[in-house]
Amino acid sequence: MRRRIYITLLLLAVVVFKAGAVDGFRTIYGIEYGYTSTVSEWHHTNYVSPEGPRVNQIHMDYDYVPLGYAGLWYGAEFARHWSTCLVLSLNWISKERTISVLSMRIAYFFKSYEVDGVKLFLDAGAGVTETFKGLPDFCGKAGGAYRLVLAKKVNLDLCASVQLSVDHPVTVRDRFSGNILTLNSIRRSDALYTGINIGLMLGF
Repeated sequence: MRRRIYITLLLLAVVVFKAGAVDGFRTIYGIEYGYTSTVSEWHHTNYVSPEGPRVNQIHMDYDYVPLGYAGLWYGAEFARHWSTCLVLSLNWISKERTISVLSMRIAYFFKSYEVDGVKLFLDAGAGVTETFKGLPDFCGKAGGAYRLVLAKKVNLDLCASVQLSVDHPVTVRDRFSGNILTLNSIRRSDALYTGINIGLMLGF
């Protein structure tokens, strides 16, 4: 399942790069770093407790958890208003969980990618971190940014976005004792995190 997602992302990137070569095409690469505030967590776990009975628990938490993210990306800007890139990022989604994600991002610039101005972006991808039963993680972001052109082909984007992450943690704690459960006693491990990001993208 994961392999199909990765291959699809790579093929989409190739198609878009080829299509963009018609007008105003240029390759780009860069780094990004930011602050994440996770505001909600939803968990559904099912396991056989050390005492014997089957435990099924679903709970929702609303809390402010300060975290962060960092990433590397490579792609293309084309047709004066569009860009797309592949992003490899490290996302802290909870105090106990960090996921690595390979995603594809597409952005639209209201003026042009060559001048200062506002852009909107959307990215989505699959996690490459170990998960329960190898189920694929998902991380998506939607937001906007203001681009500052520092020099020719050197840009700084001030970004803000909403992040949604789906995870299948391998670490599950018994709700009675708080001890970490063995993998063979876990039947289900699902989690959904919502966060707000503020960060910087430096592109070349």
